[in-house]
Amino acid sequence: MSQSQSSSDARKGGRGAETGAAAQGQRLALAVFQLWSFAFLLLFFPMELPYRLGSLLNLYTGRQIVVEGLFLLTVAVAVALALAAAALMVLRLVARLVGVERAAATLFYLNLAALVILLVNAWGFYGIKWLKNVLPPYFIMARPLKLGLFLLGVAVGGILCWRTVLMEAARGSIRAAAGRARPVLLVLVLSLPVLGSGAACWGYLVGSDAAAAPVVPEVAAAGGRNIIVVTFDALAAGHTSLYGYGRKTTPNLDALARESHLYRNMFASGNWTSASLSSLMTGRYVAHSYQKIDLFSRPFRQKMSQSLPGLLRAAGYRTVAVVANAGAAKPGSIQVDGFGEQYLYNGDSCSAGGARDTGWLNRVGIHGGWLRSMANDQLFFLHSTGMLDSPGNYATPPELTVRQALQSARQGGAPFFLWLHLYPPHSPYVAGSDFLGRVLSSGDYDTAAEQEKFMGHFDGLAVYGGDQQQPAIEKMAMRYDENVMYGDHALGEFIRGLRELGRMEDSLLVVTADHGEMFEKGYLGHGGPFLYNPVVKVPLLIREPGSAVAARHDFPVSHVDIAPTLLGFAGLKTPSAMVGEAVLGAAPAGRTQAKYVMTFEADRKQGSSGSIAIVRDGFKLISYLGTGRYELFDLERDPSESANLVEREPARFGALRRELSGTLAGLGVQ
Repeated sequence: MSQSQSSSDARKGGRGAETGAAAQGQRLALAVFQLWSFAFLLLFFPMELPYRLGSLLNLYTGRQIVVEGLFLLTVAVAVALALAAAALMVLRLVARLVGVERAAATLFYLNLAALVILLVNAWGFYGIKWLKNVLPPYFIMARPLKLGLFLLGVAVGGILCWRTVLMEAARGSIRAAAGRARPVLLVLVLSLPVLGSGAACWGYLVGSDAAAAPVVPEVAAAGGRNIIVVTFDALAAGHTSLYGYGRKTTPNLDALARESHLYRNMFASGNWTSASLSSLMTGRYVAHSYQKIDLFSRPFRQKMSQSLPGLLRAAGYRTVAVVANAGAAKPGSIQVDGFGEQYLYNGDSCSAGGARDTGWLNRVGIHGGWLRSMANDQLFFLHSTGMLDSPGNYATPPELTVRQALQSARQGGAPFFLWLHLYPPHSPYVAGSDFLGRVLSSGDYDTAAEQEKFMGHFDGLAVYGGDQQQPAIEKMAMRYDENVMYGDHALGEFIRGLRELGRMEDSLLVVTADHGEMFEKGYLGHGGPFLYNPVVKVPLLIREPGSAVAARHDFPVSHVDIAPTLLGFAGLKTPSAMVGEAVLGAAPAGRTQAKYVMTFEADRKQGSSGSIAIVRDGFKLISYLGTGRYELFDLERDPSESANLVEREPARFGALRRELSGTLAGLGVQ
């Protein structure tokens, strides 16, 4: 064979190898695209769409649902294309090291493994929703069980991949690997929709309020007056000097009270963030809008036209939300829409979202709310396993949110509704450097990691430590007081900024909290079944524009009263769906409405499936659902709620229990 012929054959062989490599790359890219397209379609149609259907019907028109669905599918296809392109790029980089066929098969296997983990996570999320609907009452799986379920699913998926794919992939045959993958995908196709979508429809069909008639807002001129609402996360009234606490923890709240309406008996509608803020923004108790709301599911259940921001936006207000603790407090988590601008903070990071009036997507009718809600639910399930989440990760310095809120208040134009949610004094109770150590000078529990270690031995948001843990809990309370000072200082900076902008003259200012925090009876934190005053009694101040008049009110008020109050201030009609009542300028003698506090978090230790309390005429009755257990307290004579009067006050107990039973029946709660 001549040298020229050998060279020609070598060139042909090289071109053939390049052609084969290109063909293999094309097959890999196509296989990866098909794989992920299949996964996203499986996630969307059999699982997500039926699960979210009731929420979508409450939130959007039929046309909007179609537009949002097409946008979600477009994003899914774009992601699948991007993953296919990424696989092709990686193949070109590693093919020279291990060979084209071996590299292609391995990349395909890695994509399949990632797909299995994604669908296992989806199985866990939608499966838990199914279990909660068919296992009464209001079943919530504990974190260790959920984590175990997730890890078991990952292990099963890995074994299936190993048995059906890896052996063929090791031989370098991507076609055989793809063929062997079909049984795995078939198993997922058959099992996941059954556990996810079919039974999730049950939850929508039972107790859905999708048929509720929409409320058409009555647009009225707001007179150019703005509305500003500031909420603290986990600020107990009993730990503020404003409400008589021994330490001077809230000098800025104290000063604001000298020119505001102060409500001495403000009760949160729930004992954790999402439930209470949902009531604040909708004027309804959480059981009205979504009976089984809990830490692991937040589908939309509230029409924009029935929420406070939606009504104000329809009346011409610019609506802005600046929110720390975005996991539990953002508009999607509290079941409302209507904020044109959203600045959502987790830790030091901020994401701007919402239906922004200036965005091109909004101009063509795309809000992206469905996509964000779906992604948030999936990520939140992973957070709830404990794999991606630490309490210290969520703490947002209040300086960040205050700065953004002042920037939003600085803009001119239409009157605005601004909601600022401050993270302190929520755990971890690690105040800024100017406040850390003011109450507890020792180094005990002065870091988020040390506090998390103490609280991490217990399930949920609260520590059931018992009497033996009370000394440590009291030290944590000292750290909490430092964090209260830190949050109050941030409020002071915000008010100073508003005064410089002249906004205190043309704005109604409301300051409150989503819930309190408890450090008594061996109990630390919030959430869980308990509805004692430390965890549900919060501050409420309302300052009228340009006002320097102080007023004190002792009648009971609730989060559900805030939306009607603000709508009345704006000159708008309160929708009939709102159960609260305006509290600004009304005669106290006319207030006869009972106030309710409720949580539907199941608690295995207490044996309850949630709790509900009624407050009337200075007494509070707490019912632990599913247990037949009640507690009755005289809040005026026994503010520490230490003496249960169920047996000593049978007439009052009977009257409150009948009223509470009637309310529960009306809400559909057994």
